[in-house]
Amino acid sequence: MEVALLYPRLFGKLVHQLTALGSDAGRAEDYVQEAFLRAWQQGPSFAQLQEGQQWAWLYKTAHNLMVDDIRHRAAQPQPELPEAVEDDLSRAAVAQVLGKLPAETRRLVVMRYFSGFNSTEIGRKLGIPPATVRTRLRAAAALLRKLYLEDSKDSAL
Repeated sequence: MEVALLYPRLFGKLVHQLTALGSDAGRAEDYVQEAFLRAWQQGPSFAQLQEGQQWAWLYKTAHNLMVDDIRHRAAQPQPELPEAVEDDLSRAAVAQVLGKLPAETRRLVVMRYFSGFNSTEIGRKLGIPPATVRTRLRAAAALLRKLYLEDSKDSAL
């Protein structure tokens, strides 16, 4: 099938797959866009593949682009936080924001980030699948970010 016909059918699904793996939506769209561009550059050889093979090719290409980008960004030196920023992230501020989380969510965050358990160990202790632990931790991270930003904004007023 032609790349132009696959694009509207598969673009959103591929983006969803990459975001499920932890990529943010904007970057996932970039990876998928690049994968489609590379498929288009393949020309007739790509078009001759069966539909399932085309999906696999596009997914693998987008996935590899994501992994390469993550590795590249991880290899870049990280800027050090100024001392003032580190002070803002004091234990009291963290405890205050954590205190606003629902009890079960707070328990997961503490187990993962303060006690050092991985998702498999947490899942085993709580009797839930590791994938559920990871999903709940992603939701908790988003909520923590929102709460922290709200606290920061309130304290700036």
